Amino acid sequence: MKLHTKIISLLLVAGLASAGAQSAGSSASNFYLKGSVGSADLQSDGGLTKKTKGFAAMSGMDLKLDSAVSYSFEGGMYYGENLSFGFEWTMFNSEAEAGRDFATSVSGVSSADLAAINTALGWNLGTGAVTTFKEEVDLDRFMFVLNYEHYFTEQFSLLVNTGLGVLNVEQKIKAYEPSVQRINSKADDTVLAYQLGLSLGYHFNEALSFYGGARFLGASDIDFEQKLLNGTKVKFDGFNPDALVYEIGMRYSF
Repeated sequence: MKLHTKIISLLLVAGLASAGAQSAGSSASNFYLKGSVGSADLQSDGGLTKKTKGFAAMSGMDLKLDSAVSYSFEGGMYYGENLSFGFEWTMFNSEAEAGRDFATSVSGVSSADLAAINTALGWNLGTGAVTTFKEEVDLDRFMFVLNYEHYFTEQFSLLVNTGLGVLNVEQKIKAYEPSVQRINSKADDTVLAYQLGLSLGYHFNEALSFYGGARFLGASDIDFEQKLLNGTKVKFDGFNPDALVYEIGMRYSF
């Protein structure tokens, strides 16, 4: 995601906070800011894993995307006792990296299998050195959110979170040997996104609340087109950006 888009999202959250500071003339809380941190598990194994599936020479290489640390920032206002709405930015990134010596004398790679890999990935993979593959994905979600909060007592509540917006995903593909980087390419796309979450809340006082729960972050599949070796275009179709996030957070009302 480009820097100017992130700046715009932060300004929107800051604008809500500024409006709250100017409008909340009574003791009642009208506006809020919330920050969360968690662990995001992507539903996709990654583009490289999908692209190289079935090749004997790539078997055993762990190119599955790792779990990622997620950060979320939300600002909004209350509507009555149970409803709130606002704007949220959630970001996380994940990566996978693995290498192998493709020399036939070391790993037993056949020339036919090596040729198949080169055709699928659009590059000219040699057989004389260890080649390392790396995939990185950066995900930024910008959502308009609507929350419903049910209070069991004055201190404990259940928060239902819904959201609709857009997701931007940037995919980076790299391949390099000890002395030379063969591939360094990136592509990005933006799609519609949604979310649904449940959290338990503990209200320390009227202003400060703590939350813990989970959210499902859904979006349409993404098709990337990477320009790899010598400008060769290779498609990485059907990237699934869905993620399940377990998180804890703090909300301040004013």
